[in-house]
Amino acid sequence: SIISPNANYSFEVGDKVDIVWNWEGDLSNVKLEYSTDNGASWQTIASSVSNSGHYLWTIPNTPSSNCLIKISNPTDASIYDISDVPFTILKPRVEVVRPIQNDSLYVGSYYPVHWNWKGEIGNVKIELKYKTQAGVNWYTITSSTTNDGAFVFQVPNAVSDTCQIKITSLNDPTIFSESEVFKIVSPKIILTYPNLPLEFIEGEYREITWVNRGRFSNARIQYSYD
Repeated sequence: SIISPNANYSFEVGDKVDIVWNWEGDLSNVKLEYSTDNGASWQTIASSVSNSGHYLWTIPNTPSSNCLIKISNPTDASIYDISDVPFTILKPRVEVVRPIQNDSLYVGSYYPVHWNWKGEIGNVKIELKYKTQAGVNWYTITSSTTNDGAFVFQVPNAVSDTCQIKITSLNDPTIFSESEVFKIVSPKIILTYPNLPLEFIEGEYREITWVNRGRFSNARIQYSYD
């Protein structure tokens, strides 16, 4: 008789789950199967394994809320048990967590995209979606990168108030996530000194300082006396 899983559990694709059972009598080996359609059909987990009372199973990529386990005698199909309560195999999923809403990314700067995931989704594709007066545009940040939760990219010249990052599983394009809406803005310079009413004496040396937002290699410095 099946002990576990035999309740309303939920598992992620790729999880390691211990199938546990009891038996009576002389039974040296067992056959393990699972169903995703409440027992209408069965797929083999192991055609014959030692009857040790447990088996470590890697959850396959077969999402369903109607999953069952069946354990039987490999040489006598009339001896079997089926779990009583269906369990769920969850579809793998991904979630973009950065950029966050109303972030401002400066053209030319380097920005780290972050995401979380559940299950096995393989490598991912990262895209930038941005809207202009001409409509929705797409920019491929990377066509394939390791699913490690982070990727740094240089912000392209795609100035827009309505931007999103999209991350898609290359294993299954129906598995994707889009970030909250953020902005891409033009680079700018913020003058930090002098930036108050001051008096200077002709011939003095004064250090002009500034902070740049975005990425550019050179700056032009001018002054006005009127």
